[in-house]
Amino acid sequence: MQDAGRLRRRRPDLYYVSSRTGLVLERHRGDDVWRFSDFRSVDGEVVPFRTVAQDALGQATTTIDAIRFAPAAPSGASFGPGGAGTPCRPGAAQ
Repeated sequence: MQDAGRLRRRRPDLYYVSSRTGLVLERHRGDDVWRFSDFRSVDGEVVPFRTVAQDALGQATTTIDAIRFAPAAPSGASFGPGGAGTPCRPGAAQ
């Protein structure tokens, strides 16, 4: 574990958001850049189907053919370590 005095601060992420649509078009983290495009509505959520990532290793393009969201969990459902009905608590024993 690093000494707290030695942790380096990293620059905050920078987001470019369309003033017309409110969609995130680009994300910058240090020298890494992600560009999002081909936005489509899926079950009422707008999702980018194309992402171009540029980093120290080069450029990579991810294209999504289809997206399907899982059905919503029933009210009161829990996926905590204690099983169904057990509240999820950060740091709870598993």
